[in-house]
Amino acid sequence: MQRTPTGIKGLDEMIEGGFPEGDNILVAGPPGSGKSILAIEYLVKGILEHNERALYIEVGEKLNKMIEHVGRFGWDLRKLQSDGKLLMLAPRLRPEEGDDPIEWLNRKKIRAAISEFKPQRVAVDSLTLLLQYAREHGGHRRGMQRLVDSFNLGCTTLFVSEESHVHPDRLDYTVEEFIVDGILSLYYLREGNSFERSLGILKMRGTNHSRRLTKFDIVDGKGVVVHSEVFE
Repeated sequence: MQRTPTGIKGLDEMIEGGFPEGDNILVAGPPGSGKSILAIEYLVKGILEHNERALYIEVGEKLNKMIEHVGRFGWDLRKLQSDGKLLMLAPRLRPEEGDDPIEWLNRKKIRAAISEFKPQRVAVDSLTLLLQYAREHGGHRRGMQRLVDSFNLGCTTLFVSEESHVHPDRLDYTVEEFIVDGILSLYYLREGNSFERSLGILKMRGTNHSRRLTKFDIVDGKGVVVHSEVFE
C-alpha cells in the first residue's frame, strides 16, 4: 500500500509510515487541541520535504489569522503560495442566501483553478462548518458522503472537525466518522494541576496503527511533536 508521510515527528511511526494514499482522514478534537496546526503542518511538510503541491481550504473566515499564527513555527504560507507550492482558498459562504459548499466547489472557476494546480495534499478546515452550510442531498448520511467525496480531490485529504466535549473514555461516534477512512482524535485532558495534549488513532483502514493514547506538544519553531510517552 502506498502511503503519504505526514512528516510530523512521532506520528508517522504510529501509522506505519503515513496515511494510506488517497484516503479521507478526520482530524477531530475540541478547541485548542491543535487540529488546524496539525493539518497545516501536514501540508507544509509535504511541500518542504517531498516537493509536493498542497491545497488548503479554509471556511471559518480566519485565514489571515491562521497565516500569522503559524509563522511562529517557521511556516511562511504566503511565500509558499507565491512560490506556486501552496494554493489557499477561503470561500465566504452565506447559507442564509442559499450558498452551498458543493456548489461552490463545482463552480467552473474554482474547479479550473484546482485542476490546473494539481494538489497532492489537501486539508479542509473545517468539515464542521461545511456540514452546517451544506444542503442535504438525499438524506443526512448521503449528503455527508457526497460532501466528503466532493472535497476529496484525488489525494490524501485531511478534514478538520470540531468536537466540543471529547474524552477518550466517552466515545460518541458521529455519522462523518463512519464515512471517512481514518480518524485522528486529539484530546486536551487534565493531568494533576495542568492540561496535557494527547492523541489517539481511532481508525485507520488498512493500517496496523498504534492503539495508545500518546502525549504531544506544540513547540515554537517546530510544530507538532508527538512523544513516546503514553497518557495514563
